Amino acid sequence: MITNKPPFSPSIIDRINDWVNRKKLPAWLIFFIFYLLFLLINQGSSWIEGTAAFWTFAVRKIQVSIWPVMALAMIYYLDRVALTAAENFRPLIKTDEEVYNKKIFQLTNMPARPVWMLFPIGPLMVILKYFFDFGFVVFENRTITAFLWKLIMTGITFPLFPIFIYHTIRQLNIVSQIQSDLGEIDLFRSTPLYSFSVLTARTGIAWIITLSTTVLYTIFFNDPQSGASTSFIIAFTTIEVVLALASFILPLVSLHTKMEKAKGFLLDEINQHIKNSIRLMGNELEALDPGKASAQRDLVETLRAQHSYVRQLPTWPWRSTTFRGFLSVIFLPVLLMVIQQLIENLF
Repeated sequence: MITNKPPFSPSIIDRINDWVNRKKLPAWLIFFIFYLLFLLINQGSSWIEGTAAFWTFAVRKIQVSIWPVMALAMIYYLDRVALTAAENFRPLIKTDEEVYNKKIFQLTNMPARPVWMLFPIGPLMVILKYFFDFGFVVFENRTITAFLWKLIMTGITFPLFPIFIYHTIRQLNIVSQIQSDLGEIDLFRSTPLYSFSVLTARTGIAWIITLSTTVLYTIFFNDPQSGASTSFIIAFTTIEVVLALASFILPLVSLHTKMEKAKGFLLDEINQHIKNSIRLMGNELEALDPGKASAQRDLVETLRAQHSYVRQLPTWPWRSTTFRGFLSVIFLPVLLMVIQQLIENLF
């Protein structure tokens, strides 16, 4: 894709995902293996320290082990979707191909330095909890072995969630930039215009799925450490919905504005033709030429039909099926909240 030197060195996350992409095994299987390995390592610390019976798995560790692997898998998946969307959007780009290729590289890769800067967050949380009893890292015991183990594991996995946040914000901002660089918009060539709505919708859905794993855990296992109260579920559900809507809509606002402007130009042009035709029709009637006047009247009716058609053209760059699919998933956390209420009332 990129013929010249890439604009920056890709992050360690992108290098891992590129490795996954080169393997013959399905990506979902590789990430599932990652999850099993991480779960074994995570639970294995309890077996070694004697805080859990051998080959027993704590429910919380099963849930906690999902988060880092899910974040990595979501980044992998969304980068693949972004690549497809960018290629489908390419026919609208008038700039140099090499410039756009570099933009695609930026869209599907994160720079190495900002990602590495997020990795110290995990060890810092472990140190604060161990020495100052501050933060949400959980220690089964306070031995030096537990501290070192937690330092290594948290240092590797905890930053993946803030990296996922950074990836989302950065990728959707680049989508907005690409669409802002467009010149004249052709509303009758809509398929490329809808390209990035697939990415923004699936980004919102990814956040719904990712955050809903925590809601599901708090509902069905009622872990006291999770704060599974009604207020927690409501607040968390609200955050999920807001994040999903923002991910879907905000990157498309600039293109929506351009489409609205293009629609306005079309309507103004048709109105001008209608004005001219009405004037000509009046002239023909004054000249007692009913044949030509009738032809102008038919032209006016045709222009009115065109005006009605253009007025109904959508100016949000997504297909109705994409929007309906997104809305159907966005109600998932609301459904979970209802389930939580039912469980509380029944038990």
